[in-house]
Amino acid sequence: MSVKQKFSFIVALGIVVGGALAWFHENNPRRKVASVEEPQLAAPKVNLWAHNPMGKAHKIAHIRVENTSGLPESSDKDVTLKAQIFLNQPVQGDLAYQWILPPGVHLVAGSASDVLPGIQSGEVATVEITVQGLSQEDTQKAVVLQVHGVAHGVKLTADGSYSLLVDTKQE
Repeated sequence: MSVKQKFSFIVALGIVVGGALAWFHENNPRRKVASVEEPQLAAPKVNLWAHNPMGKAHKIAHIRVENTSGLPESSDKDVTLKAQIFLNQPVQGDLAYQWILPPGVHLVAGSASDVLPGIQSGEVATVEITVQGLSQEDTQKAVVLQVHGVAHGVKLTADGSYSLLVDTKQE
């Protein structure tokens, strides 16, 4: 191969490669032209009730448990716990709940477990129980409310708790 042929081959190869790169650069879908404005997307609608700054965003429900009667000094007095259950997504069938009480705490009034029939996504259900065995003397007890339901064919669970450790620090 002569020098002219080598030179011609290199020039032809450069033209082919340069043309391919220019074509790729022109047809690149990620390329943004400075003179063309991108269309503005509509702002998504936000459900302010569904916002929860803590916890999992896609869990079946958000649960808040609070003491509505105050914490007594002795454990032989009644304590009323009220739970608000906000259902985040539609469920198939009824939503079931169960209170889990720590050792030494027993139920005085209300139901330890039951179902909430007909609750829809976006609604809030309220469940209330009265217990004995919680007092200012106890510092490491927690009452838990678990909620179970089936959404999209999958069994999901969420829970909320009332902790004496948190409550005694607030006083």
